[in-house]
Amino acid sequence: MGGRVRQLISKLGAALPGHAPGPGTSTMPKPLSEVARHFATIRAYTASIGLMNALKLRCYDLANRSGVMPLPSLLNFTLSNALHPVKMRTGESSDRRVLHQVFVQEEYEPLALGHPTAIVDLGANVGYSSAYFLSKYPTARVVAVGAYRDGREWATQVRPAAEGEVAEVEGYDVATLMGLTGATAIDLLKIDIEGSERDLFERNTDAWLPSIRNLCVELHDDHSASAFFRALSRYSFDYSRSGELTVCRNVRFSSLSS
Repeated sequence: MGGRVRQLISKLGAALPGHAPGPGTSTMPKPLSEVARHFATIRAYTASIGLMNALKLRCYDLANRSGVMPLPSLLNFTLSNALHPVKMRTGESSDRRVLHQVFVQEEYEPLALGHPTAIVDLGANVGYSSAYFLSKYPTARVVAVGAYRDGREWATQVRPAAEGEVAEVEGYDVATLMGLTGATAIDLLKIDIEGSERDLFERNTDAWLPSIRNLCVELHDDHSASAFFRALSRYSFDYSRSGELTVCRNVRFSSLSS
């Protein structure tokens, strides 16, 4: 087993940029700055997800980049910042990127919600954000909305049924989803719906926005950003950015807001 491990490490080392084996010698990473960079990455990962998960994730990255060994279709992680094990699809899936954003970078950490009881997760993807919320805020009930895509990115899209058509998918507006939590106010509305946030904030926001205490939105273009800030123009809030996220904490209606 030790020989096989050394062989794999040698292959992975050879796949790193700037590394080449010398004749008659084992492969050693050069220059040392490249090695230091990898150790720094592992150290940064360890701070959020633990050492063993950090090593596992980086080994996957190197193996995926180098192609020196077949990869399983799923990897299992028991993360230090998640109450339950999570799975990550390999290959062309976006799971690796989203897992990094949610659990490694902890983009939702700045929310600091205290003890929320109701969270609505619009665009839950494979569920990493919901798993993070449930782990960090065990008192909360999370309503998660996201299509299972059978390993394919955005395999299904829907549109309103035309006149005379029979609808095949039942739709819910935000007010209805809020009702599923059983709460009168939503402590956090998280939105990552690939540009559809423009439609969401362009109309009928008075039916649900006054009941939102905190917002966390990924705005995908300038049109979405304009619609979002127009809808919030009558509200005051504490604004910040976290990675790709726009965070509005302590949202409250204010007729004096400009």
